Amino acid sequence: MSKTAKNHKVKRTKKTKNPNAPKPPMNAYMLFSKEKRGEIIQQNTELKSKVAEVAKLIGNHWKEMTNEEKDKYVKMAEENKKIYESENQK
Repeated sequence: MSKTAKNHKVKRTKKTKNPNAPKPPMNAYMLFSKEKRGEIIQQNTELKSKVAEVAKLIGNHWKEMTNEEKDKYVKMAEENKKIYESENQK
């Protein structure tokens, strides 16, 4: 194989997204994160501008939770997914 054929990359075009399409649903962790972020910032106002530290705290809370505690968010995510799928089939 010649050097030019070896280094040749095929450019792929991106699919154009429909701007009116519904956003994909959030997963269970993202729903938890959205809910917990406000609580953490209220408790520690100095963390308001420290996004990475808040994300670490949220991640640690999520890891420490039992499956029973996560079920609330998993069910919410499943419901959102069903709604999203039904809207996309139209």
